Amino acid sequence: LKARSKIPWDVVNLGRCFDCCETDCVVTSYFEDNAFVRSNHSFCAHAYLVNRKGAAKLIQAASPIKVIADDNIVLSGRKGDVKHMSITPRLFVQRRSEMQSLINPTSDSFLECA
Repeated sequence: LKARSKIPWDVVNLGRCFDCCETDCVVTSYFEDNAFVRSNHSFCAHAYLVNRKGAAKLIQAASPIKVIADDNIVLSGRKGDVKHMSITPRLFVQRRSEMQSLINPTSDSFLECA
């Protein structure tokens, strides 16, 4: 992302799921089929980048803790408190059946786009 410093971002989701991909706004493309997109519904906070400004804003929004991290990131992006972006296609997926998650532990069917 340093080479693309003109991209305005505070949070970049690298493994989004359940996003409304039809509303994606491509900010810039890289390689052939990959892009940075503005997305307003990207959950699955298992792999993401946060810059210092974004981290401070997310901490402020999460104090006191009322919602899970996924919701805090998405809600902060929707309110415009952080510049929330995603990489598509996603770079990481959750393997809940292998990692022993208590949330739907037998399903790995977390689609990138809802």
